[in-house]
Amino acid sequence: MGKKHKGRRIIATFALSRKVFDQLFHGRSGYRAQYCLSVEHGRTYNRRLVDALMLAVPRAFSLAKDLKMTWAEIERSLCGPDSKVWPRDDWAMFYPGCKLVDTLRVARWEAWAGGPDANRWGHLAILPPSLATIELKGTFYGDAVRVPPSKDGDRELHERDYT
Repeated sequence: MGKKHKGRRIIATFALSRKVFDQLFHGRSGYRAQYCLSVEHGRTYNRRLVDALMLAVPRAFSLAKDLKMTWAEIERSLCGPDSKVWPRDDWAMFYPGCKLVDTLRVARWEAWAGGPDANRWGHLAILPPSLATIELKGTFYGDAVRVPPSKDGDRELHERDYT
């Protein structure tokens, strides 16, 4: 799956209805639309989502057992510059039961992929069968030092709609 990091971060999960998931990621003012506009629009939208979802984390922290992070570490991770909201197990959403709707046509994304018929995954609106789970992923930290990301995911989302 992903690259192993020399740090750790908090990941909190949230269940959403199919409709809310669709609006959040695929709506006219949703996640993908903001990254389509610009890297800065996408970063701002993502930060607002992170900040809004962070409001639920203290309650979950108070109920959780056997956490391997302190509240200070969790807060630092979520407040970090690389925190993001993302579909949980996004790769699994391409499997049976998910609906793929070909409605997102962005010339820049199509050109990057090699034309309108090449690598079409980036053009599809992915709709889970019923409930969807999103993750609030904090910034990686190791020994109180931020572990920088291995790539510029914000730029990749703007330029090609996936990382």
